[in-house]
Amino acid sequence: MSLRIFFWLVILALFWGPGFLLVKVAVQDIPPITLMAGRVGVATGLLYLILHLQGGTLPRFGPIWRHFALMGLFAGALPFGLVSWGQQYIDSALAAMLVGVVPLFTAILAHLSTPMIA
Repeated sequence: MSLRIFFWLVILALFWGPGFLLVKVAVQDIPPITLMAGRVGVATGLLYLILHLQGGTLPRFGPIWRHFALMGLFAGALPFGLVSWGQQYIDSALAAMLVGVVPLFTAILAHLSTPMIA
């Protein structure tokens, strides 16, 4: 691993890690669904601002928006909501570790559930 990649990995960890601690603190006073809606709403606003600043536009409403909605639900709202709900009962460090191993379990499940290609 090059020093540059290691640097970016450390920067990612510095941004990623405190999020679990902040959720643990926030979930004491804010319901998990409200917290998730706030996080997803702020991210949506920031991404739309970046899109606008780069001169891009959103596609017209149509079938593609059904895909956007499903992707937003399964890749954004549902995981953030479940992690926020779970952090009412477990430590933020455990939540971070459990979320961190998801790619490993995904790789194992993908290997076991897809046919081998020769």
